[in-house]
Amino acid sequence: GLSRKLQRRRWEHHESVRLGLIEEAKALRNKIMLEDEESQSAQKSSLLAGEKKKLKEEKEKMQRELEKMLMYEMQMAKARAEREARIQAEREKEDRERRAEAERKKQLEIRKREEMEARYQKKLAERER
Repeated sequence: GLSRKLQRRRWEHHESVRLGLIEEAKALRNKIMLEDEESQSAQKSSLLAGEKKKLKEEKEKMQRELEKMLMYEMQMAKARAEREARIQAEREKEDRERRAEAERKKQLEIRKREEMEARYQKKLAERER
């Protein structure tokens, strides 16, 4: 057979090739794992970006809803204020009309009294003659 030296060299060569292949396989596995991690972190960051976008959209939607509610509240407050002003103006008008009516009645009473007084004075004057 082959000499021991040759067998040994063959075995060493075989072993170094085997070890080299093992090293290559380890390096490849590490590279694949790194790429997996990178793609996972990329997926995570894109997921995070998606989540952030979704959150931003929800926040903007809530902001719009809030603005709508505030506009509605302002419109309601304005309508309430206008209604109150109308009611107040109506009351003031009614008060003025009542006072004017009371004043007319008072003036009428005064005139009646003055006319009665004038008639009485006239009768008195006629009697004295």
